[in-house]
Amino acid sequence: LNPSTLTVGQHSVTYEVISSGCVGTAASSITIDATPTIVLGTIPTAACSADQSIVLSATPNGGTWSGSGVNNNSFDPASASIGANNIIYTVNSGACNVSKDITKNPAPAFSGLPASVCLKTESLNLSNYVNIVGGTFSDNIGNVTASAFTPTKIGTSVISYTVSSGGCSGVKSASIVVNGLPTVSITPIGTLCNNDAPYQLSGSPQGGTWFG
Repeated sequence: LNPSTLTVGQHSVTYEVISSGCVGTAASSITIDATPTIVLGTIPTAACSADQSIVLSATPNGGTWSGSGVNNNSFDPASASIGANNIIYTVNSGACNVSKDITKNPAPAFSGLPASVCLKTESLNLSNYVNIVGGTFSDNIGNVTASAFTPTKIGTSVISYTVSSGGCSGVKSASIVVNGLPTVSITPIGTLCNNDAPYQLSGSPQGGTWFG
C-alpha cells in the first residue's frame, strides 16, 4: 500500500483467500490524512546541562511533543540525555510528525581523582580526570600549575576546573588532601660483633617496617 498514490479520505482494502474452491474475504478501511505543513518555532540546536527549560512551539497548534527531556511543551536540558535528543512534534492524531535534534552538552566533571596523596610524590595530569578537555585548572594553595597537580604544599587543595565547550561554560571543584611525610628516626645501634645475641632494633614512630 503506497499512501502517496491515494487521495485524502477513507479507502477500503479487501483480503481474499481461495482454498479448496472456497473463497473467504476480509475487509478493512484506511484513512489517509492530508500531510500538514508543520513549521517548528525557534528551537536551539544545542543546550547546556544547567540551562533553563526551553519552550517548544510549532504550527499548526494542538500537536503533541515527545522525546528525551520533553515535558508537555518544554524541553528540560537537566532531564535530557547527553548528546543528541530527537524532539518530535506530532499532529493529526499521530499520523504526521516532524522532528529536530537538540544536542545536550555535558557539564564538567571529575572522575577517579585520588582523595589524598603524599607530599612530594609524582605529579598528576589533571586532564586525565575530567570528562571535557581544554579547560583551565587552579587551586587554592598552589599545588596546580597548568594541568599538573604537584603535591609540594601540605593541606587540602581545592581544585577548580573551568571549561567552555559547545557554547556552554561551567566550573567544577574537587579536593585532594596532601599529607606530610612522617619524621622517622632510628635509635643508634653502635657496633655489633657477629657472635652477639640478636639485637632489638628501635625506631620512631612505632609501627613501621624494617628491611635491609
